[in-house]
Amino acid sequence: MTFCKLKITLGLVATLTLAATVAGPLTAQVTAADSAAVLLDAGQDFERRDLHDVARALYRLVAERYPDTPAGRAALAFLGDTGPAGVPGAAGQPEGDTELKVFSTLYGIWLGTALPAALQVESPQPYGLGLLAGGPVGYFGGRAFARSRPLSLGQARTINWGGTWGIWQGMGWARAMDLGGGERLIEGDIVIYEDEAEHQVVAAMIAGGVVGLAGGALAARREIRNGTALSAALGSVWGTWIGFASSVFLELDPNPSWATTMVAGNVGLLGGAVAGSRWSISGRRARLISLSGLIGGFAGLGIVIITETENVQAAIGLPLAGSVAGLGFGVATTRDRGGADDVSGAEAAEPLALPGALLSRAGGNWSFSAPMLSPLWERPRVGGGKPKLAWRVPLVNVRF
Repeated sequence: MTFCKLKITLGLVATLTLAATVAGPLTAQVTAADSAAVLLDAGQDFERRDLHDVARALYRLVAERYPDTPAGRAALAFLGDTGPAGVPGAAGQPEGDTELKVFSTLYGIWLGTALPAALQVESPQPYGLGLLAGGPVGYFGGRAFARSRPLSLGQARTINWGGTWGIWQGMGWARAMDLGGGERLIEGDIVIYEDEAEHQVVAAMIAGGVVGLAGGALAARREIRNGTALSAALGSVWGTWIGFASSVFLELDPNPSWATTMVAGNVGLLGGAVAGSRWSISGRRARLISLSGLIGGFAGLGIVIITETENVQAAIGLPLAGSVAGLGFGVATTRDRGGADDVSGAEAAEPLALPGALLSRAGGNWSFSAPMLSPLWERPRVGGGKPKLAWRVPLVNVRF
């Protein structure tokens, strides 16, 4: 927005505000409901013109000055994440729009490198082209989808997590069905996989991402609260960890371990979505419960390190038990945190951890998310040979 347009916009807002303030003393025929309706209509008009900051300022004015009018209640819904479906500019559209574009850009970059890998391309040029074109294509694709319909923060996060979860599910089920194939060889302390069909695993990840995005978009056709979306995402992460730890504790074979991990993650996803919807768990409470589980898990890991436990069952069982106990403690001790999300929009402005590392710290806050795989070229440690495509799985990301 240019400086001239900004002055005109601020002047118009000031005029509308003054008109709403003095409308009562000037004439008895203009009621508070009329003034609120005029300001609400102006806010919606700014929303349609993509002047979201001005629109939200008007919504706040209406919600604070005329809370008992229909327009005041509508403005309050616009500021929160539970706005009525189908209303232009409703329900946190600016936040939902931004988050969707950020995710679609990252997804486009990932897809630009995954497609050549699935096609078994050995030359580095297609990967560079994928990195070059993937970001812009992903951004404009997400932008076009966001413009086609107003998205609340909860709806955008549901679509984003659907894509991320689909990629992870594609890889997990490919491993469970042994699509990668290959022969496991051990030379010294190094494990080598010969003649693996890794391109099949990457193709399964691409297909899983597409299915996940479609499922997220389908679920987002109805209004989804921010707390429900966050509860489902965190539930899927905890389900995955519990399934993996349980499979190791029970000494399952590799393929059954992958299947157990994937099934448990999906159960956690559904459980988190149902719990967040039925009991109106807020995003703040979902984070606190997950934080409690994280503390419990690391406490169990600390005991393992201190006691120098060499037994595999004990080494995985203690962090597993600590996580489950921590989650239960978090559920029991956060009942007074309230159910509904903060209608002021402050909580909705808190970002959901973007797919990156399993544990991240940025801006003074810890976040827990599913790690986003990233490609890299790696030269075999034994026997030399051509570099091969490998995938990095980030676990911790700390920013100071």
